[in-house]
Order: sequence, then structure tokens, then C-alpha cells
Amino acid sequence: MIDRANCIRITLMANPHSHVSILFGQTYSALAQLNSRMAEPGTESLERRKVILDVDTGIDDAHAIMLALSRADIDVVAITCSNGNVKIDDVTSNTLRVLHACDRLEVPVYKGAARSLLGQVSKFDNFTGPAWTTPVDLKMVQSEQAANALVRLAREHPGKITLVALAPLTNIAMAVNLDPAFPSNLLDVFIMGGNTAAQGRVSLCAEFNFHGDPEAAFIALNSLHNIRLLPYELCCEHLLSWVRHFPAVVVSLLLLLFSW
Repeated sequence: MIDRANCIRITLMANPHSHVSILFGQTYSALAQLNSRMAEPGTESLERRKVILDVDTGIDDAHAIMLALSRADIDVVAITCSNGNVKIDDVTSNTLRVLHACDRLEVPVYKGAARSLLGQVSKFDNFTGPAWTTPVDLKMVQSEQAANALVRLAREHPGKITLVALAPLTNIAMAVNLDPAFPSNLLDVFIMGGNTAAQGRVSLCAEFNFHGDPEAAFIALNSLHNIRLLPYELCCEHLLSWVRHFPAVVVSLLLLLFSW
């Protein structure tokens, strides 16, 4: 029997910069088995929801990717990468590492913004340890730029794509500027970002993702439709006891997935 403890076989309390190997593949397998057990009878034939994940993959987004991939009712059609938690080259490599560990390299990965709209580059170096230093084949990254891919996929599947934004919103803002019809072509949008009580994380009153590119956040929030915003406070105030050590974004995605 797959119990909840088996789903979190990751050393989350360890310093992410220490030489700790995060068991991506084992966690993904456990999540997939758990989700298959939780699936309602008769839902296997229902149309899968098409999802694009926009990420700045570090520990938190790695868990979010695994959780999304493990859901039988979700079709992850693309993962777009953005500067944020770490620099864009590290984000792209980390995303490939997660997909490789989950044996899901068929999911296309697109490299996106290397800096914010006003030129800010992440000041954080990549994590250390085997999970974050395993060589990856960068030829697996699609040649198309992330913002272009977002526009194209939304056009190809009008009204079908759910966009889940877990990074600074640079790629999203660029897609909006490339194609004014982009917002209308999406089904809905889930954004992990912002705050409601001026409770800061990276500054006195700023949440990380919106702080990383506030101009992009302004464009996205004033252009997109059917937005569900998951602010910092929501993540802090609605922790699940069995994942109390998960990074905030994982709790957000859990709430997102199980509230449809």
C-alpha cells in the first residue's frame, strides 16, 4: 500500500545546497501510484486537461512538475522555463533532470526569458549535489523560444490550455505582447505569486515571483482572463500536515489540482 510517507521520500529539511541526492524518480513513482488509487472509477476515459507549466525549476517546482506528471487526468503538453529561482540555463537543465528521473523526456521543454523585462537576472547559483549536477542532454530542449511556443500552443488548442505559472511572469508577458489574442486562446490561468497582506519573502513586503518581474506581473494580471491567483499567504496558511515541509508552491499546486 502506498501511504503518504512514501510520497515524500525527499530530504526537504536538508540545506538544498548540501550534497543531498533528491529521490526524484522514487517520489514521482509514489505520487503516480497514489493518484491512480485516488482516481474515481469511470474517469479513465474522460478528456485529459491540457496543461502548460511555466517554471523556474528549483526544489519547489521540481515537486510541482512531478505532481502534475503523476496525474492521469492531466496532459502536460509543454514546460516553459524562465529566469527566476536560478538562472535560465540552470532552470532548463534542472527541468530536464526532473523529466529524466521520471522517465518523461517526451514532454517538450522550451527555454525562455533569461532576464526580467527590465533586465534583472537571478542572483542565485544552482543547487549542489547529485540531483542538480547530473549531466543532461541540452539537445532535448526545443529550439523554439518559450514565449513563441506559448502563443503557438494556445492557437493550436484554443480554449483548451490551462496555464500554470510558477515562476516570474516574464514568459507570459512576452506572449501577451507577441499576440493580443493569446489570453483569449487560453482556457484558464493559475498563478503562484503575489501576496495579500504585504507579508514579504524577499523584501519587506514582496513575494518572490512578482518581485522577480513586477512589470511582467502587471502585464499578465491586466491582460489574462480566468485567472486564479494563489498568493503567498494562501500557501503559508493552508499547509497540509503530511506535507508541512513541502515548499509553498507544492501546496499551491495540490490545492489547484484537487479543486477542479
